[in-house]
Amino acid sequence: MSETNPDHFVPHVAIVVSPVNNTLQGFSSVTGTWATLSAVVQDTGATVLTGTNVGVVVSPVNNTLQAYSGLLGTWTTLSAVVQDTGAIIKAAGNTAVVVSPVNNTLQAYSAVTGAWATLSAVVQDTGATVLVGTNVAVVVSPVNNTLQAFSAQAGAWTTLSAVVQDTGAIALGGRVAGMDNN
Repeated sequence: MSETNPDHFVPHVAIVVSPVNNTLQGFSSVTGTWATLSAVVQDTGATVLTGTNVGVVVSPVNNTLQAYSGLLGTWTTLSAVVQDTGAIIKAAGNTAVVVSPVNNTLQAYSAVTGAWATLSAVVQDTGATVLVGTNVAVVVSPVNNTLQAFSAQAGAWTTLSAVVQDTGAIALGGRVAGMDNN
């Protein structure tokens, strides 16, 4: 936790995207190095986000997802259909997530493993809740009575079928105060 380790939640990633040059550069303060990826990036409309140890570039028109691990100092590309509008894209800590409800796909990247994981699952088109914390992503679809979770430490998705209250349910994801290693 930050009180014990003041660098725990300090960003370790810098991302530079040059769509015209088709290059992505990622810097890791953990490794102290730059890594360059030559890749076509959507000129307009690409989403670029960073978390503590993760950077993500999503180009829906090109159907590509690129992620950078600040822990490993490496880029990883995933070719996958991404919903052009309405995709939910988030990044925090060691986790990036891309949810395309129309395509019924969930993609998540782990900066710990340096790999993407894809889950084909029905996602509520409107009203689904997507949360991302240090090592977790959670997708709650009350209408479908499903909960999906991604572990950045395991690098895998898991699904729970459970009745979820349509309105008023509370979903929390991320760091719990006073708990180390979460």
